[in-house]
Amino acid sequence: MYKVVGIVSVIILGLFSYFSFFSNNEIKIGFLGGLSGKYSNLGHSLLNGMTLALEEENFKINEKKVKIISKDDRQRPTFAKLAVTEFKKEDVNLILGSGTSSMTKIALESFDENYMPTLISASASSNTFSKKDDNFFRTQISQSEASFEKLSKYL
Repeated sequence: MYKVVGIVSVIILGLFSYFSFFSNNEIKIGFLGGLSGKYSNLGHSLLNGMTLALEEENFKINEKKVKIISKDDRQRPTFAKLAVTEFKKEDVNLILGSGTSSMTKIALESFDENYMPTLISASASSNTFSKKDDNFFRTQISQSEASFEKLSKYL
């Protein structure tokens, strides 16, 4: 578990550093997740984890202030699409979320050729996201019969 958290942290800090070169004084990081309604426990856990990681760095990366812009997708497609529209207006190019595969799919479908931010999800695991050339990073493997079989043999 700690190894996975460490790898995710390195990836996220690397992406933060990358995006910090393109911003003036502030790095904007979007958070998209269910903060109310169904799966709100997952959304709050993800947001709290992100906040804790940034607190350890005093909300600074490469001496630039980090600003978290959080949006509640309410586990509804309309709100997920609205959040992506708002992130675009606010020039957010790095988004952490969504917590569920269904809302991650909606967010990815809301991107277009004019707005293609990097999206990272710690918990989306659908096979829908596999083998695609996009700006989506996930840390959870897809759940399939083959993956369970490999895990069972390993254990």
